[in-house]
Amino acid sequence: MSVHRPTRLTRRAALAALAGSALAAGLGGCGGDVAGGPATVAGTSGPALTADQQSALGARLFAGAIDATGGAYRNPAAQAALRSVAEPLFAAMPDPPLGWEIVLIDGERPSAWSLPGGKIAVNKGLIRVADGESALAAAIAHEMGHTAQGHALAVLAGPEGAQQLDPAARAALAAFDAQAGDIDALARMLARPLLTLALSGYGPGRERAADRAIFTVFARSGHEPAAAARLLRALAALAAEDAPATTSLMTGVADTRNRADSLDAAAAFSPLARRTPDGAAFATLRSVFPPRQPMQDDLA
Repeated sequence: MSVHRPTRLTRRAALAALAGSALAAGLGGCGGDVAGGPATVAGTSGPALTADQQSALGARLFAGAIDATGGAYRNPAAQAALRSVAEPLFAAMPDPPLGWEIVLIDGERPSAWSLPGGKIAVNKGLIRVADGESALAAAIAHEMGHTAQGHALAVLAGPEGAQQLDPAARAALAAFDAQAGDIDALARMLARPLLTLALSGYGPGRERAADRAIFTVFARSGHEPAAAARLLRALAALAAEDAPATTSLMTGVADTRNRADSLDAAAAFSPLARRTPDGAAFATLRSVFPPRQPMQDDLA
């Protein structure tokens, strides 16, 4: 897939971007600039990968991760519709330039996840929970924030990585040479821990940092930021009824609701649209995946 470049901002979008950045700073957390951070990913004692290396790493892992999480949904029209929703978001993300790619997964759990290099997956169950295109876009933009800010490699290279990597793997990761390092070997070593992290989340601080990315992307794509809060509340409500509904987009029921409150407070002062009409692509997705409460058996 070709690399998407940021679009030129209109005056209205530029004002929205400035306001969104200022408001998003109040969302708290850690993990880099709202605009996506530097062009390399650096962990506490780990590797610094260029944007091209991130894309190569993600590309080597993406197909296996898709198969491991339910497989790609076998409906070309639905896959094309999801790409159509996502492409303006990819174009709206500032540097680093990544090889953005998105796939619809045949899974009912209302979740989304991402791998380094801009590889994003969305479960069909999340589309059923989203109340409109902006809510779906918020989940995608959140995952874009994770990958642009390098959260996965930062976790594995930092103190938290001791829980995911054995000592030999941690030593190899710390010694990785960005100039001469073997991406294939790195991919083999990190395939399982990266997917585990992607499915379980990166902790409250980094989840809030990814929430801030929603404002950056929405300032340029025109989506409604309050939809992000509605999506988090819907996920929290499902999880409160049935624990298996918890997804990587959440940080526990209570904290997810707190994140929704923070997003709502920021959105209330945003100059962005209060309601954005759903486009034809989302209408296609909605026709395939009508809204419903996922069954307990589906979520287990």
